[in-house]
Amino acid sequence: MLRVHFSLADLAGVRFGGAFPENLAGASLEEVLNRLHPDIRWRSPTLLVDGYPDQEVHLDGHGLVLVVGNGCAKPTLTEGDDRPVTLCCPIVPAPRVDEERLDALTGVFGRTRVRILHALRQESSTSDLAQRLEVSLSTASQGATELRKVGFIASRRDGGAVRHRLTGLGWRILTESPLRAP
Repeated sequence: MLRVHFSLADLAGVRFGGAFPENLAGASLEEVLNRLHPDIRWRSPTLLVDGYPDQEVHLDGHGLVLVVGNGCAKPTLTEGDDRPVTLCCPIVPAPRVDEERLDALTGVFGRTRVRILHALRQESSTSDLAQRLEVSLSTASQGATELRKVGFIASRRDGGAVRHRLTGLGWRILTESPLRAP
């Protein structure tokens, strides 16, 4: 796993390049970093990139340039002497989920858990999930807990709230074709 360590000066020096996703316009830097790609997550003051060779990078006040799209197939980091580090990140399309896929998943995981997975295409707090899905807070919390146990979502504490997001496995569960019996 790649760990990119930020200071306050580095946070102030974050710049963007490439085809910035429309659904991230107006989002806070924390939201952008957490929603940019399923393998990337922000745990202040460190940006974590799954699936990358084990490496630690200290920005040391040089900042970071996030280039979205631009032909990279997976998150790629380029370090520079006395200039900002560049992280190239592929654009990840919103998963397409067809009704047949949802029905197959519902039979295995249950309707509420599948709805939670679908809702977590965008990072949300437990309260947000409960409100959007029109379920009780305890139902949303229990569903998120079970999905976290099997690795489909990741959760983090944010003050008094708990925020959830899909993991790479969660994205794949939503988007890959269901297994068919021979």
